[in-house]
Amino acid sequence: MQCPVTGAASSSGREREHADVKLPTATARVPSAVIAMLWGSWFENAASRCFRLNHYNLRGKRVSNGVVVHPWLMSRAKHPNPGGVVTLRGTVCTGLGDCGRWLTLLEDHYRRKTGMTLYPGSLNVELPEPYRVPPHPLRLEAHEYGGQVSVNIVPCRVFGRRAFILRTDGNEHGTGDHPRTIIEIATDVKLRDAYDLRDGDSVELEIDEADVG
Repeated sequence: MQCPVTGAASSSGREREHADVKLPTATARVPSAVIAMLWGSWFENAASRCFRLNHYNLRGKRVSNGVVVHPWLMSRAKHPNPGGVVTLRGTVCTGLGDCGRWLTLLEDHYRRKTGMTLYPGSLNVELPEPYRVPPHPLRLEAHEYGGQVSVNIVPCRVFGRRAFILRTDGNEHGTGDHPRTIIEIATDVKLRDAYDLRDGDSVELEIDEADVG
């Protein structure tokens, strides 16, 4: 409001003018995509911590200090990118020496399953943690060859070479000759000779989950 004498705006008028001005706010709406990304990152970190701090019980869950973690959460912690590549690292160890005999006797069956003539022998690798066969692996069933032992066959790569993890049902269930920390790798060459491997040497293999199931 103007003063009729000086023509200057009164203080009350200036206050009303300022009240009509919308000053920029310091806060802004965060896009939902950013919120989802941050939440996903927090969730993966929490899942990873749960996976590291807990341990398996006989029912397949992890229990520590009374805290039960759902198996799906454990799966997300161990494999944060489902359908991606899982890397296993372990050390070469001596096996029982009987795998070669079975690979020779069942050569045709394994060739039919894998599309490869496997060398009659496997490389045993000891892992720092138990390995479990993923759902729906290739299978050599006992009835297919008139035997009593069924074998899980998991495609993998070692030293960039196509190979397979072989694990009997007994070993997978924890009632076989090997603990779950031992995996047997078979391919078309003798890996010990091809890569000059000795007990205690480190080995890394990759499992593409798209190849399993």
